[in-house]
Amino acid sequence: MGYGLIGEYLSHSFSPEIHRELTDGAYNYHLIELTPSQLEPFLAEKSFDGINVTNPYKQKVIPYLDEITPEAIKIGAVNTIVRRGDRLIGYNTDYFGFRYLLNRLDEPIRGARIQILGNGATSKTVAAVCSDLGASSIVKVSRRESPTFDELEQVKDAQVIINATPVGMYPKLDQTLIQPGAFSDCRIVVDVIYNPLATQLIQNAKAAGIRASNGLPMLVAQAKVAAEIFLGQDIPQQALEKTLQTIDSRFRNVVLIGMPGSGKSTVGKLVAERLKKPFVDIDEEICQTVGMSIPEYFEKKGEPAFRSIERELTAKFGGMNGQVISSGGGSVMDEVNRRSFRYNGIIVYLERDLGSLPHHGRPVSQRAGSLEQLFGERHPVYQALADLVIDNNGPLTQTVDRIVDSLGGRNI
Repeated sequence: MGYGLIGEYLSHSFSPEIHRELTDGAYNYHLIELTPSQLEPFLAEKSFDGINVTNPYKQKVIPYLDEITPEAIKIGAVNTIVRRGDRLIGYNTDYFGFRYLLNRLDEPIRGARIQILGNGATSKTVAAVCSDLGASSIVKVSRRESPTFDELEQVKDAQVIINATPVGMYPKLDQTLIQPGAFSDCRIVVDVIYNPLATQLIQNAKAAGIRASNGLPMLVAQAKVAAEIFLGQDIPQQALEKTLQTIDSRFRNVVLIGMPGSGKSTVGKLVAERLKKPFVDIDEEICQTVGMSIPEYFEKKGEPAFRSIERELTAKFGGMNGQVISSGGGSVMDEVNRRSFRYNGIIVYLERDLGSLPHHGRPVSQRAGSLEQLFGERHPVYQALADLVIDNNGPLTQTVDRIVDSLGGRNI
């Protein structure tokens, strides 16, 4: 088999792409979903050179190993196994991955009060890193062991909050365990989840003015260390940063917002071609779903029915990765839709002069008191949501160039 990742559910994994980028395709990397009853036979067969291990098997693999490194022993969890002859050796590269994430954030942990959500294998790794970096206190919050999530009132002095649970991971995107804004001393939130790239927890933290990071830097950094073990050679540090940027760009959605007729569909198709990403037009998806045009559906069913379908499809495509999405002009007036677009999206606001906006076939524009009134209602929402604001009054090629160039200059 060579190399791969074992876990129970792996549809969300970015690992094959990460290992390919880090090693320039030095080996094939497979996703291997195992049920609990399949774990022991798989390890006993030893038909691999090296594997990574994800939940729920990071602790369960330990009894089947012949040797475990000191870091893995200290943490009590293994996420990398290498076969040397007939022996299986266990490592914990998550430790180095999480330490890299914190170093990259340049967030001082020494003396900080840390709150970790969850008490599983990843929680143990996170706690070990924070302890080694000199945290003044580490509190684990879980569903069953005190303090529980029902007892958060007792532990609201955290300065750094780290989610080490799968809550909020694809496909159950609308879940979160806490509201970071309720923690008055909190200065940073880390969610080890990387799919979606901006969980509900991260979105809520940023809305409260708190710095936040997803788990992608940890994932790529631990993969670098695992790949070095697999290959028996060092991988340059610059390859880590390059891979991180590449993977983030590849799996990000580019979401175009703006007034009806501002050019979202036309520009979106051209951007998708340039970026080699699939293009999704939410309005076209609605038409296919209801089997009629949007003006017809408005007339027969009314706006509430239309908005309900729009919300459903926005959630569907917003939760997927690596697309260019053209939104409906009014979709982002709905808070749920804004969250859906934020899960994986860079939001691009296309601005266009009102005199250039068409009315035909756009029921909300037609019935509005005036385009100026509609613009006055929507413009502040567009601006607040946007990561990039792009003028679309000039040549299309110029607009597309500006978007693509701006995306290439983003820091993560």
